[in-house]
Amino acid sequence: MRLGAYLDQKSPLFTAAIASALMVAVAVVDYVTDPAIDMAVFYVVPILLVTHRSGTLAGIAMSILAAELWLLNDRLADRALPLPLVHYWNAALQLAFFILVLFLVAALKRERLSARQDALTGAGNRQVLHEVLDAEIARARRFERPLSCALIDVDRFKSINDSLGHPQGDNVLRAIAATLRQQTRTIDVVARFGGDEFVVLLPETGAAATAAVVRRILKGLDGLPPATTGTPPITLSIGVVTFERPPENSDEVFRRADAALYVAKRMGGNAVEHAIVQ
Repeated sequence: MRLGAYLDQKSPLFTAAIASALMVAVAVVDYVTDPAIDMAVFYVVPILLVTHRSGTLAGIAMSILAAELWLLNDRLADRALPLPLVHYWNAALQLAFFILVLFLVAALKRERLSARQDALTGAGNRQVLHEVLDAEIARARRFERPLSCALIDVDRFKSINDSLGHPQGDNVLRAIAATLRQQTRTIDVVARFGGDEFVVLLPETGAAATAAVVRRILKGLDGLPPATTGTPPITLSIGVVTFERPPENSDEVFRRADAALYVAKRMGGNAVEHAIVQ
């Protein structure tokens, strides 16, 4: 498991504690190392750990701590400098270096995230869906774990667009995407499949647990207001497939989920069809 994914499962306080301990360790190594060897780059590692988990402000705070420790080591080294203020000038330059790296990495992370997100709803896009699904199929095959997928279609969405306009339709899609994220787990993947269709991928989830997730989604949807006053409430047709044995590939997952969705829509919408593949 990648370090970033591991830290995402831990609390920000846990990450801050680990990063602080690592920062102190770097400072100690810096102290016992010859002053001619620049250790500044190693201070960057705990800064980036905190930034990844807790955001830019936390990263700046860790950068200030790093600069203070670097200054302390610089003073303890008792190097002969022409002016005492040079210590502080060098520490300020180190702080600027730490913060510059922090912002560059944060900008890169935002760019990578935007490339994997649907611009309208903030849900994942098809690229991230296929990447995660392929990985989860391999995991299911290796560890013989179940895998579930829900294909979700917004009922009467075309009529919402036609009667209320596309901006209101966009608001409906955003609200549904937010509901899906709120009612699913952190390990689940919510992605916009295209148009008014969404996919919820449920790794290592059997039929009973999947049915519980779908019930939470529908309950969360009950809290959404109609698209506008006087219009019917927003409803979904959901096709669900649970693989008790690993699927052959992603095409099989989508084909079976789409077949289940077709059955749900044939019921008149506002329905769930759950297929189990053994």
